[in-house]
Amino acid sequence: MAHGKNHILPSLGNIPFSKLTALHIQRFITQLINKGLSNSTIDRIFSIVNSSLNNAVKKDLIHKNVAAQVDKPKVTHKEMKVWDEQEVRKFLKIAHNEESRLYIDFHLALLTGMRQGEILGLRWCDVDLDNSNVIVRQTLSHDGKTLKSGG
Repeated sequence: MAHGKNHILPSLGNIPFSKLTALHIQRFITQLINKGLSNSTIDRIFSIVNSSLNNAVKKDLIHKNVAAQVDKPKVTHKEMKVWDEQEVRKFLKIAHNEESRLYIDFHLALLTGMRQGEILGLRWCDVDLDNSNVIVRQTLSHDGKTLKSGG
């Protein structure tokens, strides 16, 4: 609930549901934009507010969802910049020279396309050095507490 704690509560938390207006929601979205948050993050935060207000309507805490009167933020996808071979080599050289304990993780990610959770879920029994194979059997969740089978 980081979005609630970091964004929603500081901006809207002091306004009772019954006093909340579409203008409050629109100003809130504008604040998020001005903070420089990504469009997808703003969309996620708006969805939390919207579904919270929908839930409040269902529980007869308010008569209508004022967020429904606000245009949902447009999500535009930025073109992803992908490193070329020279940039990858430079990154790995710096990581290796600084004796980063994450060098192997970076190297594995760049060479295989494995995701962070897949790399962090690896065990020695998943690595076959003789045949140059790595098998993803589990992933580690973002909170670092849960292993999910099936990679």
